[in-house]
Amino acid sequence: MRKKIYDIIPPDKVNQLEQSKQSIEELEVQVKEDMPIYQPEKRRKSKKSFKGLIIAIVAFVIVAGGLAFYFLTDTKAEVKIYPRIQQVSGEKAVVVAVTDNFSLREGDTRIVLNGKEFNDEQSYTTTIKATGTAGGGGMAKGKIKVYNKFSPAAPLTLKTGTHFLSDKGEKSYHALSAFTVPAATSTGPGVVEIEIEADEAGSDYNVDSAKFSVPKLNGTEYYSTTWAETSSSITGGAKGDSLAVSQNDINTAKDKFKEQQLSTITTSLSANIPDDYVIINGATIQDISDFKTKAKVGDKVDSFEVTGKIKTKILAVKKADLENLLGILGNVEEGKSPAYQNTSFNATGIIEKNNAFEMNLKASADMFVAADNDSIIDKIAGKSKEEAMSKIKEDTGIDKVEINLNPSWKGTLSNNKNNIIIKIETSAK
Repeated sequence: MRKKIYDIIPPDKVNQLEQSKQSIEELEVQVKEDMPIYQPEKRRKSKKSFKGLIIAIVAFVIVAGGLAFYFLTDTKAEVKIYPRIQQVSGEKAVVVAVTDNFSLREGDTRIVLNGKEFNDEQSYTTTIKATGTAGGGGMAKGKIKVYNKFSPAAPLTLKTGTHFLSDKGEKSYHALSAFTVPAATSTGPGVVEIEIEADEAGSDYNVDSAKFSVPKLNGTEYYSTTWAETSSSITGGAKGDSLAVSQNDINTAKDKFKEQQLSTITTSLSANIPDDYVIINGATIQDISDFKTKAKVGDKVDSFEVTGKIKTKILAVKKADLENLLGILGNVEEGKSPAYQNTSFNATGIIEKNNAFEMNLKASADMFVAADNDSIIDKIAGKSKEEAMSKIKEDTGIDKVEINLNPSWKGTLSNNKNNIIIKIETSAK
């Protein structure tokens, strides 16, 4: 059927068209009103949900990583232990045996130490400085009283030429002969009067009164217990025109000759001494032969030569034996393993007899009982820092403990004993 075409739209059609148009416009308005509210809101809500999910995942990873780091990272601990230091000193009569088959006679209670003897014999020439003056000069002379309050009480023998240093101006004088200071008694120190002479010419060595120390005793226990005081004025000192050989130069030349060579000889022999042996200060025997002084008293010279042949014996003692001696002096308990530092050994009164050397041996050291590292680690492995410190301090031989943990925020030591390092600190705390 053919579609009708209207030149003029009938009224009923016009109404239908208007109603249709109105419906379409209402629908468009409704769609436009709904679009801004519904569609954009739906997209924003989707983005927020995705962002929150990412944040949650990141937070979970951080927390999980932190927990894993905390539980999986093992603690490393450095434990510093400061042991209690005890000063040990004393003197014992000992015998240093230089043969393997040596034994003391029955009833002899002296301590036997294993030693080695080292020898040197050579001719030497050295120069001695002249201290006298010629042309009217003179050395000051006088008398002093030397005191000895060493404890335990014992006499003290000093040789010709022993130096005394005055407290006024630190002027040096020397003894004109060997002397022995008696032992102290209950009533006071031992005392002896001797004559001294100034080491150099000059009026400034003349003194009415002074006190004196004995410099060569410095470093020994006798230094603080031995001193001297003037018993009369020291006079006669005057400056001369030139240096000259004095009687004191001749008297002390042999001792100076030995003293100057001893250092060279000791250094030479030290190369042959085993690492487990120690040279004992004063454990030296020197004999001089063919000694000649190429000068006489009054010779106007600045210095003069002396020559001679020196035969030297130096003793070295086994370190382990010396440590046993220190243990005896320190009354170390049985089963303890002490360690020592700042050790000093000085021998006096040496007598060579039957392949052995008898002497008095003064010994001193700073002693501490070395901690058993393995037993300490067994005690503290897996413990909290505070508990570990408490366990270590149970040892009465320990003054102070420091524990450093890495990482520092972990308060417990590792169960892995390889992660615990013990350090013994003997320096100042």
